[in-house]
Amino acid sequence: MNFANALTAARLVAAPVIVWLVVSEDLAAAFWLFVAAGVTDIADGYVAKHLGMSTNFGRYFDPAADKILLVSMYVSLGVAGLISVWLVALVVARDVLLVVGALIMMAIDRASAPDPLLISKINTLAQIILAATALFAAAHGLGWTSFTDIFALAVGATTVASGVAYIAVVSRRVLAMESGR
Repeated sequence: MNFANALTAARLVAAPVIVWLVVSEDLAAAFWLFVAAGVTDIADGYVAKHLGMSTNFGRYFDPAADKILLVSMYVSLGVAGLISVWLVALVVARDVLLVVGALIMMAIDRASAPDPLLISKINTLAQIILAATALFAAAHGLGWTSFTDIFALAVGATTVASGVAYIAVVSRRVLAMESGR
């Protein structure tokens, strides 16, 4: 396993530990481990692209680790009452949609999943910021609930926009594959 894939694996291993820390109400430790996991995401992308360590395994493993980390984070934050359940449901539904869309495309024509859209990158960044902010505020007893509630609306909006854009991209690719047969 190369260094980029090892960083991705570290993020995958961190996900259940972060969930355990949130459920155990050790929110400061959960915050810092979540930040460290975010750093591994940035680092593995840099290492893979700029140091020539990109692999087919990493192309699938990295986004899977990201999904597992964010979905598990949102579910644990929802269970802990730090973010709204409607947002947890929306984030999980979008990620299920992304996985199903990728599987459909691979089943039809062995096509890979589309590259991430700009709105999806914005959505992922917003999800990370909200999760980190909610953890930080709860860990330090800060009364940022109005900020996190407002930011949750932004995350909800970008989640919906990202899901709709992804459906459009997948639909176009599936229709193009079908018309080419």
